[in-house]
Amino acid sequence: MPYDYQTSSLWRRTLGSTDFGENQPTVNRLREAYFDFRSNAKLLAEDIKISMPMFTDHGIEHIDSLWDMASMIVDDDFPLNPAEAFILGGAFLLHDLGMGLNSYPGGKDAVEADPTFARVLESGVTDPPTAAEDASNRELALVTTLRLRHAEQAARLVDQEFETDSGRKVTLLAQEDLRRFFGDDIGRIAQSHWVSVDELPSFVADKHGTDGSLPGEWNIDPLKLACILRLADASHIDSRRAPLMLHAFRPQVGVSRDHWVFQQRLNRPIVNKSRLEYTSSRSFPESESRAWWLAYDTLKMIDFELKQVDAVCRDLGRKPFKVNSVAGVSTPERLASLVKTQGWTPIDATLKVSKVNTVVETLGGA
Repeated sequence: MPYDYQTSSLWRRTLGSTDFGENQPTVNRLREAYFDFRSNAKLLAEDIKISMPMFTDHGIEHIDSLWDMASMIVDDDFPLNPAEAFILGGAFLLHDLGMGLNSYPGGKDAVEADPTFARVLESGVTDPPTAAEDASNRELALVTTLRLRHAEQAARLVDQEFETDSGRKVTLLAQEDLRRFFGDDIGRIAQSHWVSVDELPSFVADKHGTDGSLPGEWNIDPLKLACILRLADASHIDSRRAPLMLHAFRPQVGVSRDHWVFQQRLNRPIVNKSRLEYTSSRSFPESESRAWWLAYDTLKMIDFELKQVDAVCRDLGRKPFKVNSVAGVSTPERLASLVKTQGWTPIDATLKVSKVNTVVETLGGA
């Protein structure tokens, strides 16, 4: 069942709230504008399933679930005003849309004209390919280029015009004044999920005020919003991103299949003290050990992101988030108590050196 983002605590206390007194009409307008923005973005989001059939869900269900993940990551009293919530929601909507061909006005031709496409295509060809191999190489280069460029394209989509059959020009965010107030922040924050954590403070704008037509206390902190997007996106790896029926219709191989398998088996995480805790709905048999190890590596990546963002927030005087790590990732054995295995035990095979001379001699180094 699709997640209803309007039930998330973050939505209910910002754009979904009716408790803003004299500022309520402004909140109502932002809420209605978000509904329209989401309806338009949904059309492009669904195109990702066609352009990227091997990937887990990057459509509107993933976008809506980011409200849920963000609500886990921040405290209920975490400072976030309706203007910031609108910007954050807009970044949720745009961050992956560049993975769909239709996000480019020229479609496939526009992507293939990108210099990145030629470089990727050339790097994958070692011999003169047959016609069938050339078609396969071009398809792979197209998908790779979309993935490499999607964040940059996300930054352009706020202001990008799309032309209807009648020649009418339309934008995803229809309200011109809201594009003027918030467009740069939405685009830059959407793009920021693809840069390193260390780059974030210089990549997004500094804290700033808003247009004079908005309440004076509704100031914007783009770094805070970029961190929320980054962590919500990275941590959303549960079964909602790998629907069973969709996988049946789009069978995968290799690493793509392993991603689908492990995400299908992961439950929605819970917050355990200051940690995200992931568990599995089903055990991983030995035949699915590769998927389990990929889950382990992915959860370690999320743990690293949480810790990196926590350090940035503390160093720069931002309020830390409610969660700052992932439970069980210190060793494979500990994670196996949460993400279960069946008939086999994951063992940490990392080489631990206590007597360097002995190891060097054993390995033939002396």
